[in-house]
Amino acid sequence: MVIQKQAIFIFLSLLLVFLCTTWSIISQDGMFYTHDFVHGARIVEMQRAVLAGHIPARWSQNFNYGYGMPLFSFYAPLPYLVGALCTLLGASLTTAVKALFIIPSLVTLLGSYLLGRRLFGAAGGVLTAAFITLAPYRAVNLFVRGAVAESWGMMTIPWLLYGLLRIYDNTKDGIGYVIFATSFITLLLSHNLMSLMVIVFAPVMLLALLTPQSRRFFSTWVRMYRNIIVISLLAVGVSAFYTIPAFLERPDTIVTTAVTGNLFDYHLHFVGWRQWFVENWEYGGSLEGPLDGISFFLGWPQLGGSILTMGLLLWYVAHYRKSIFQKTWPSRGVRLVSMLFGVTALLLLLTHRFSTSVWETLSLFSYLQFPWRWLSLASVFMGLLATAWVPLAPVQLRKIFVTVGVAWACLTSLTYFRPVSTQNVVEQHYYSDPPRIAVEMSNTMNDFAPAEFYLPPEGARTGLFSCSGCGQVRDLVEQPHRVRFAVDQATTSLVSGSVAWYPGWQVFVDDLPVATTTDEYGRISWQQPAGTHNVRLVFLETPLRKTADSITLISAVLLGGIVYKHSKHA
Repeated sequence: MVIQKQAIFIFLSLLLVFLCTTWSIISQDGMFYTHDFVHGARIVEMQRAVLAGHIPARWSQNFNYGYGMPLFSFYAPLPYLVGALCTLLGASLTTAVKALFIIPSLVTLLGSYLLGRRLFGAAGGVLTAAFITLAPYRAVNLFVRGAVAESWGMMTIPWLLYGLLRIYDNTKDGIGYVIFATSFITLLLSHNLMSLMVIVFAPVMLLALLTPQSRRFFSTWVRMYRNIIVISLLAVGVSAFYTIPAFLERPDTIVTTAVTGNLFDYHLHFVGWRQWFVENWEYGGSLEGPLDGISFFLGWPQLGGSILTMGLLLWYVAHYRKSIFQKTWPSRGVRLVSMLFGVTALLLLLTHRFSTSVWETLSLFSYLQFPWRWLSLASVFMGLLATAWVPLAPVQLRKIFVTVGVAWACLTSLTYFRPVSTQNVVEQHYYSDPPRIAVEMSNTMNDFAPAEFYLPPEGARTGLFSCSGCGQVRDLVEQPHRVRFAVDQATTSLVSGSVAWYPGWQVFVDDLPVATTTDEYGRISWQQPAGTHNVRLVFLETPLRKTADSITLISAVLLGGIVYKHSKHA
């Protein structure tokens, strides 16, 4: 009966937290306004690619003003694949977009609970789930920025840490390897920048969580590090079909200049320390200086819990011989709290101008654009820090204290987890019409346009594929990654197709490959011989992409074998 009551308490508490983060989404029929409103168009483009058999999806047909660009070679394919599957199963486009906002809240909630329970017991798990899931920065991502990809990346962090803890406790824990590998692959396929942040910060996170678990940390680590490294490398390998082209094909696009200069210069977006403690909830943008129209508040419950934990830590240090502390908060807890505080402080420091020299030394950090992105990791570790006091509470009072903490977190978060406006948003921003995507969305999202492409004088392409300089075109069939038609050509001519050239595009005339070049606007061009011929334009896998695809297949097989081996001997 006691176990049943505890399960009901946990379920109701987690349900309350989930509803606080998602009620304003599920309670309305339409969609709400956010800074990034191209999610519907991305889902539509992914759906078209999947239906055409363009797997893995790389090319978006209608972005870049209808001339196409390799959107899904660089930007978060997994969330939009899930959105496309929702629409293929019969969901409306608006419902699919809403699903992309709801899923990270649910996954974050469950992962945070399991992580907190592993460290602080069931009551601590509930409070950890509330503090992390209701972190104000998550609300900024969902309801202000509309940063679906970053929200998906952030939802993997608790699961990564939980998987690591399971593996640390039992190096033959097959479930731990599955959790760790799956969450890492999800992170890599969801958000490039979050992946970079986690990889860079991984040693610190490992020390923070694993060191306190045992005084013999390093000897234990030697026994398990090979498994962790192998699983990590195989997880990277499984995502290689995406990560390798995303990293090595950057010079073929405008992404470097598009995301690191002008308004995206990280020097303009450091956070003042006062902004961590000032609510200032608005729906504007990030500006230079402390007067941003966007909040970087850490949250009163999260701050209050962290202060309580640190106060108890100081009291423990001063009264370490008291038996109550020795029994309820042994040295392991002290080490854990100390490490959590250090990691949280370091992450917050990376958002502040004081860390400018670090940003300037690590050139890859310029791609992060906004130093305040580190709040995604800081919110997770602060949620853990703010919960670490729970083991000190008397057992008979823990449920009361946790209930108060969850209620406090929910009540103070209602201001954040709600949209600014829902008027006419669907009509304005969520549609599947290709010409509208080509004309309207390309102005908003064109960071991955081919480097050699320039918008022609005629503007966006809003109709079917056209062939400049061709004779009469017949039997046109167009798909996202290939076009075929018959043409009656009077004389041999250099012609241009209405597709932006990018490595992988190949022209076939009567099934024979022909040399391609580009016209003055970066559109694909070729010599079209006189006479009647069948022409195909196909977006092929380059040697680099084929290699990446092969690595994915091999890594998936090896990873499955290792997981099966550990599961069998667990």
